[in-house]
Amino acid sequence: MNQPTTTMHKDSELIDQLGGPAEVARRLGFAMPKGTQRVQNWKYRGIPPYTRVTRTDVFGPAPTDIEQQTPEAEAAA
Repeated sequence: MNQPTTTMHKDSELIDQLGGPAEVARRLGFAMPKGTQRVQNWKYRGIPPYTRVTRTDVFGPAPTDIEQQTPEAEAAA
């Protein structure tokens, strides 16, 4: 049987900074109360990439923590 995920995703902090799951759900136009649960799940699973990129009005610019590595950059390191 699948075990529930108890570790928070790094997006959890962003959701809390934006006012919590209910506020984020309202900003995204999700129906209540299921929208709140949907966003609460993101605290454990992460914000879906498509939502994060297309809703910059809510989440701000997409994170750039994944640096693109080129063969030249790898050779220099």
